[in-house]
Amino acid sequence: KDVDVAVEMVFKLPKGWALSVGLNVYNLFNSQLPVSYIQEDTDLFGQVWGRQLPRWTQITAAVRF
Repeated sequence: KDVDVAVEMVFKLPKGWALSVGLNVYNLFNSQLPVSYIQEDTDLFGQVWGRQLPRWTQITAAVRF
């Protein structure tokens, strides 16, 4: 199944400010299991209609004051 992971580190800055740096990894194991099947009574019945998104990462940064 798909596993998402998020890691965040907060660095305290002068005057009460903070710098937050993070990394999010979505679908860590790159699972491509079907999430939906075609259920209408057509020639495509039972075929895969949608799969999970491939693995992707997101880098975040934020300044808090």
